[in-house]
Amino acid sequence: MKPSELSARLSKETAAMQKALGEKMGSIIMALSMMVAGLAFAFTKGWTFSFALLAAFPVLGMTTSLMTKVISKGSHETMKAYGQSAGYAD
Repeated sequence: MKPSELSARLSKETAAMQKALGEKMGSIIMALSMMVAGLAFAFTKGWTFSFALLAAFPVLGMTTSLMTKVISKGSHETMKAYGQSAGYAD
């Protein structure tokens, strides 16, 4: 690989990574900061109720993880079925 090819490819890959991660990282940082601010506000207004809601976080996390796995599995099966049906159509 020539040096000019390397710099062009590196520039292209960096731009692609920045485009892919730029907006997502901003959304993640915004969501985390909103969560921290919301928890701080909740604990200042009513700490007993905040502890009760904070106890529900692990359950919410497990439920979200389970839903993600089920949706991913369903999507994979759907794509597999579409691939088979495309083979039948030919």
